[in-house]
Amino acid sequence: MQIARERDDEGVDIPLTPMIDCVFLLLIFFLVTASLRAPHRELGIDLPRADYAATAMADPREVVIAITATGQFYVDELLVDQDELKQRLLRASRQQPVPKVRLDVDRRADAEHIIQVVNTCQLYGLNQIAFRGAD
Repeated sequence: MQIARERDDEGVDIPLTPMIDCVFLLLIFFLVTASLRAPHRELGIDLPRADYAATAMADPREVVIAITATGQFYVDELLVDQDELKQRLLRASRQQPVPKVRLDVDRRADAEHIIQVVNTCQLYGLNQIAFRGAD
């Protein structure tokens, strides 16, 4: 005995308006919260070109030191003198785990300033030092 089933040929309607609203809200949220600035450009640092540089997400505990062409030091985008730089590196060396150090160096900066920062990092046991080049 066959039972006749009613077929619903109309299909299922999915309301798209609420889904589109959610997508636009997410898009606006990500656009507003995304950081679209380049700190090395704001500080006036002309980074050397790096053809094979790997793009990676920055570690939030990473100490970023920028060295300008005139020999000024910026730690996490704040202008510091040599004594303040040493104090910040000393504090960073006491953190657990020991943070990495990234140097954003202007291509016209003197090697003396670079060596000074690298020696200070090594003095305090900050041995994971990386240099950043321009994209």
